Amino acid sequence: MTFINDFQGIKKITRKQRGVYVLWGKNGECLYVGRGKIINRLSYHLSANINFRDLIVSITVYLGHSERETRLLEYALIHRYSPIFNKEYRWNNIVGLKYRDWGESFFIKKQRN
Repeated sequence: MTFINDFQGIKKITRKQRGVYVLWGKNGECLYVGRGKIINRLSYHLSANINFRDLIVSITVYLGHSERETRLLEYALIHRYSPIFNKEYRWNNIVGLKYRDWGESFFIKKQRN
């Protein structure tokens, strides 16, 4: 997973690169968490709704390597930041898998000795 948090880094992203992006407001609040082809999605958010565009102060991008990885990260970030404009998602809608497909060990925190 590659992390980008500056404009120059975002300009280097190709149209085919997928990942997760976080749109931040002026008071540091998380406005939206999304995933997909980064350039296409950011173009949509920055041009489609002028009121929404005016709220965005910064953008964080995580470039992913697989669909599963980006779905998991999107899910985790939505639940961590509680974005203002995201709808409530159920686990199966985000990951597209059932709990048993991952195995219980994936969700249990490892105890340190």
